[in-house]
Amino acid sequence: MPTPPLLTATPSGDVLELRPGGSWTAAYVTSLEALTGAVTARLDHSKAVKVDMAAVRELDTLGAWLLEKMSRRATSAGHRAEIVGVADNYAGLIEEIRQVNRRNPVPVPARNPVVAKVDEIGRAAVSSTEDKKSLRVVIHCLPRCRGKTSPRGRSIEAPACSSFLARVHCQAASERAVFVAGIAAGAMET
Repeated sequence: MPTPPLLTATPSGDVLELRPGGSWTAAYVTSLEALTGAVTARLDHSKAVKVDMAAVRELDTLGAWLLEKMSRRATSAGHRAEIVGVADNYAGLIEEIRQVNRRNPVPVPARNPVVAKVDEIGRAAVSSTEDKKSLRVVIHCLPRCRGKTSPRGRSIEAPACSSFLARVHCQAASERAVFVAGIAAGAMET
């Protein structure tokens, strides 16, 4: 039968002893949050925290998580935290909750700068290929524009084509410069 949750916090020397009791379940979420919030400041000022769960009659994921949060708060402040008196039927749940978000993410290894430059150049080359396709379209359309003029009386084909060619030429030149600089940088590192 569900009983309202309890949490007593008793200082014993440098150790803060927490004794949860009753039902630590989602049905009592408001009470549980108030109980754990009331001892939060005391967790930061204790050198060690001991959570004695012998009086807990019912426990679900929410209750286990709130107890774990108190334990983690103490350890994040550099204090020792210990959970004792866990009933056998809740030991698996407590251990599983203790493992949540404990795994460190695998660090991404730093990329070799030469490989990164080659990758960058390769991506630029793909972009350049797209420009070359566009150039083919412009060249294909030029015969249709021959002799046509803009509202200002200028030829349409010459400025469009020369502007596009200049852009492609500048991009190709800058890619060659980056490639040479990348090779030089790689040679200096080894």
